[in-house]
Amino acid sequence: MKIVRKFILLSWPDRCLLLEVLIHLCFVRLILTFIPFKRLAPSLRKTISVPELKNNQSTETWVRKVRWAVRVASQRLPWNPSCLVKSIAAKRILQHRDIPSTLHLGVTKNDQNHLEAHAWLKSGTIIVTGEYQLQRYSQLLTFSDRYA
Repeated sequence: MKIVRKFILLSWPDRCLLLEVLIHLCFVRLILTFIPFKRLAPSLRKTISVPELKNNQSTETWVRKVRWAVRVASQRLPWNPSCLVKSIAAKRILQHRDIPSTLHLGVTKNDQNHLEAHAWLKSGTIIVTGEYQLQRYSQLLTFSDRYA
């Protein structure tokens, strides 16, 4: 009941954004369940080097709202969305608003010497998703909306 009350107290735009994020998280998880990432990757526009994209004040506001919505929506799902699902969902939402972003994929070795992968999304200087312990990961691939 507390969750419903909090949802009702949100503004209409925030409620709509949360619902949009929930739909995208579910959609991306479903897609990644049936389609291997290597087939999905070409649609993300792989780049070799990505210049840091600058956002203006209004796009920064949207980026921060999307970051908030992904965090909140992810906590309310019956499963824990992976960093890749969150990053792709946030990227799609930002693309719909014509806000550039860059999806990063990286790896590190864990304590058992096994490779561990991680995905994070940046828009301008803001890390939208996957900010947890980024310094541990070596970046392998980037997928950007725009080129310099």
